[in-house]
Amino acid sequence: MSATETPVKAAERPLGATLAAWLATAIGIPLYAVLALGLASAAAPLARALAPDRNTVEDLGMFLGVAVTNVAVALVGVPVAAHTVGRFVFARTARASDRAASRGFAVMGSLLAVPLVIFVAFAQPLHGVGGLYAAIAVGVPCGVTAGLTRALLPWFAATPIRRGTAAAVGGAGVLAVILWSIVVLFGFSV
Repeated sequence: MSATETPVKAAERPLGATLAAWLATAIGIPLYAVLALGLASAAAPLARALAPDRNTVEDLGMFLGVAVTNVAVALVGVPVAAHTVGRFVFARTARASDRAASRGFAVMGSLLAVPLVIFVAFAQPLHGVGGLYAAIAVGVPCGVTAGLTRALLPWFAATPIRRGTAAAVGGAGVLAVILWSIVVLFGFSV
C-alpha cells in the first residue's frame, strides 16, 4: 500500500430481522430466566407479608402459577415474541437510536406481559396480592428483558464470535430453565 492510499473499511451491513430475532432469542432466554428468578424470589416475602393468614397449599398457588408462567415465558414466550411482534418492532425502530429502540422494546415486553399478569392474578384467591406478585415476578422481567435484549443486540451482532457466544449462552439458558423446572416442579435433586 502506498502512502497516498487510505485503508478502506468494509461497509457495515445492517442487522437483518431474521438474525436479530435469533440473537434476541438467544440473549433473551437466559436474561429473562435470571431476572424472573431474582424478582420472583425478591417479591415472595412481600406477597407473604400481604397475605399472612394464607399458608395452605391452595392459598400459595400464586407462587406455583408464577413459576409455571415464567418457565412458559422463557421457553415459549421469548422466542415467539422475538420472531413475531419483535420483528415488527425491530423494523419500526430500525432508524431510531439504540436507546429509543430499547425503550420501544421495553414497552412491547411490558404490554405483552399484561394478559399474563391478569391471568395469574385472577387465578388466585386474593386477586390483589396475586396481581402485585405477578406484576413484579412476570411483568417487570418481560419489559426489562425486552429492552435490555434490544440494547445488547448490536454488541452481540458485531462479530461472529459474539454471535456464537450468544448462541451458546442461549442454549445453556434453555437447559438451565428446563433443569430448574424439573427440580422445582417435581422435586428432583440435581
